Amino acid sequence: MVVNQAAAAEVVRSDSPNASVQKTGGNVTITGKSNSTKLTFAVTPAKENGLTLQLPANYTAAGKTTANGAVIADDPGAAGEFVWSITISNVPANVTIKELTATLKVTAAGGQTANVTVTQAAGDSTIELDKEIINLDVNGTQQTVNVTSNDSWTWAQAVARTVLRMMGR
Repeated sequence: MVVNQAAAAEVVRSDSPNASVQKTGGNVTITGKSNSTKLTFAVTPAKENGLTLQLPANYTAAGKTTANGAVIADDPGAAGEFVWSITISNVPANVTIKELTATLKVTAAGGQTANVTVTQAAGDSTIELDKEIINLDVNGTQQTVNVTSNDSWTWAQAVARTVLRMMGR
């Protein structure tokens, strides 16, 4: 008697559909499970407020370092699902006042995909004046102060923030 059993369907999934990066930047690790013979990772920044991520050359599959898109050594998926993880390092600080996003797409050998939305928190509003001290003569002669910012401010907010900064607060 011969018994044939169909193979399990090929799968790839992430442990979470979302991952986050602090506004100060840093690293983000994304994990999931698969039974594929190989996984390929790709990143697409959002069209607006896109987060640019540099993928590493390698990820971990069933505890083994594996090149992105290469066949996984010893085919751990033949015995069932295995855990995979990828760490994206050195994400720069977000210097904008908006959240930045990108999509990490994980593709199995058979074309199955898992997507993870990676979101970086909005950076802080900044304001800079080109003068630290403004000296007015007795007549209050007009002065020009150039303001640089990554946000919009009312004059009252800008003055208050500048005064507090000058007072060391």
